[in-house]
Amino acid sequence: MARGSLGAAACSVAGIVSVAIGMCATGCATYDSPLYLTPEERAEPASLVTGDPAPPVVAAEWLRGPPVTAYEPGTVYVIDFWSSWCGPCLASLPLLDDLVGRHQGRVVALAVTRIEEDNSPSDIRRTARELFPADSSVRVAIDSSDASTRAFRSAVRDAALPRTFIVDQHGRLAWWGHPVDAAPIVDAVLAERWDLDAARRADLEAAEQRAFSNRLVQQYIAAINRGDKTAALDAARGVCSVPVDRTDGMSPPWWAWPTRVGLLVRLDRHAEAEAVAREAGDLPGIRDEPVALSELVTALDPGRKADPSTARLRLDLARQAMELVDAGEARTPANSWEQYMQHAEYRQNGSVMVSASDALADDGQIEAAKALLSRAIARWSDDPRLVPSKTTLKARLAALESLPLAQ
Repeated sequence: MARGSLGAAACSVAGIVSVAIGMCATGCATYDSPLYLTPEERAEPASLVTGDPAPPVVAAEWLRGPPVTAYEPGTVYVIDFWSSWCGPCLASLPLLDDLVGRHQGRVVALAVTRIEEDNSPSDIRRTARELFPADSSVRVAIDSSDASTRAFRSAVRDAALPRTFIVDQHGRLAWWGHPVDAAPIVDAVLAERWDLDAARRADLEAAEQRAFSNRLVQQYIAAINRGDKTAALDAARGVCSVPVDRTDGMSPPWWAWPTRVGLLVRLDRHAEAEAVAREAGDLPGIRDEPVALSELVTALDPGRKADPSTARLRLDLARQAMELVDAGEARTPANSWEQYMQHAEYRQNGSVMVSASDALADDGQIEAAKALLSRAIARWSDDPRLVPSKTTLKARLAALESLPLAQ
């Protein structure tokens, strides 16, 4: 949302984000665990594909708005699955009100959740009150014995949250994915510019690629468990053949690229490692992700003085990552999602600063390395379980400060 409040009963964007970041876990242990796909489900083709007739939303209780018992012809439905423990869900849910407001009378938005651990009926009711103002158009429903969850999330073989499903004017599934990406799809569907056949082909292709990468992840894990670096490298290379946004089985989606670089370094195949890192640094889903770039910087570290070409590449990737960090932190968030992401990335960006500091120090740029490491320490958690710990980073900074100044 671009506006500062949601109306008379609304909480501010900052309030929404604080709910998303700091939600307490108050669920009852007798409730189901969050949804996970079984190995059998992951191995099977999706039973719901873009272009199929959309299944109905089956609710045990409608907390807000009239029930949706059928899809009315001519109306587009946006069905958002969420949970009260899911920070990204809470940050993106308020965007539904904007979507409905822009297409008054043509779009119905539904926020559907299931009862599970840390998402009890009282959690759900409290969260709905905090997120949606009294005049909100979003309808909120509690799933009925997981009927809707299974019909949508399990059926497309994606248990992640948040997830949004768009049903077109003819009752067909037009698209599904992350809610932040939904608005332009809704616009295209309403304008009848959405190519459903092309979307179906893309969905089927993506499903094949997710299944392929998931099988390779299992091969990678097995290879690592038996200490076979060569087999692990082969599996990681296979995952790298899949577009970053279509991988499955391990998180983050770009994990295979820095893993592959690191394995090549450990196998003393440094020229290959550099080539792979350069390729990765230009890929969508990595070139715009500071943490992904910083992991490439770390993976290239040979544990000794690097060759000049490796040192230059580490420095280039570190600068690329820090440019993204600085631009992101200087940007004014336009809505609750952007504010949530900026807040969530603040400490995460500390790890980017640490790897960039290492690259600068290896290049002899000690003052710049000290400045970046100091920035990282200022935002680093005191939790001793973090690796590296804050104590370790302070010791690293002291070591840099002890070095003689360059003449």
